[in-house]
Amino acid sequence: MHPHRILVRGPNWIGDNIMALPFYQKLREVYSSSHLTLVGPMKFPEFDSCFSLDEFHTSFFHLGISLPASFRAALWLFQSGARQRVGYAEVAARIFYDDSLAWPGRSSGKHKSEIYLDLLRWMSGFSMKLPTIEANRTRAEKLILLAPGASIPLREWPYFPELAVELEARYPDHALVLLGTDEEKKWLSLFSRHGVKRIEDRLGKTSLEEVTSLSRRAAAVVTNDSGIAHLSSTLGGAPTIVLFGPGDPHYIQPLGPKVFPVWAEGVPCRPCESATCRAPYGYQRCLKEISVRQVLERLTEALT
Repeated sequence: MHPHRILVRGPNWIGDNIMALPFYQKLREVYSSSHLTLVGPMKFPEFDSCFSLDEFHTSFFHLGISLPASFRAALWLFQSGARQRVGYAEVAARIFYDDSLAWPGRSSGKHKSEIYLDLLRWMSGFSMKLPTIEANRTRAEKLILLAPGASIPLREWPYFPELAVELEARYPDHALVLLGTDEEKKWLSLFSRHGVKRIEDRLGKTSLEEVTSLSRRAAAVVTNDSGIAHLSSTLGGAPTIVLFGPGDPHYIQPLGPKVFPVWAEGVPCRPCESATCRAPYGYQRCLKEISVRQVLERLTEALT
């Protein structure tokens, strides 16, 4: 089957969409003459058209593909106008598909990018290797980007202000830039309270494309396990220090060429991949056990 019009329901999160990039690239290779439409939070050149969930209007498609396994995504695809529907699906959602796979998750031992690509391997019958993603990297400037926010507070390392104080003292010739969303303005008062003076506030002032562009020029990026980690390292190609708390780096580490993961050793409950902390060993201990010294050591490694 070579459907002329294909609709892809992408993941909801920025980081997951970038981890799905190998799937998108290979989908374009397999269906080279098809018109590909992506619905999700980002735009990719592999697609002929890209829409957010709010922008998309029902139309006719020969084939619909869902990467999220949720019931809501399955129902959305059923209502999208796609004649045939395949994808990952939880048990209750399988009624909306002509054929589907169960999401294997972290227990599979595979990186999430491999899991997304497995869907295309299954659909096409082709054996595919995970492609190498090459970023359009420019010459590094004396620029360090800090991204202290995350999609949920549980994944936010609390010592970014202390780190910024050290960076101002150790790297006086480097510009410091604070990245994130409008909802993360709380960090401004925390940085101010610690006496951080030499940092540019870009919270809520940069698009995804601008974050990627800044990353291409940055000497290094320090970020939580977040969408910015994937933007900076995979699309921007920047040396990126990623602070992992509940997240499992073996499952969701960015695919960029210079990723420096940091996590706390000896915390029995991590990684849990949970959105809530049951705190059997102390709330957010998995992140609080990461010291400023550890992060500075990885930053020194990234800058050399």
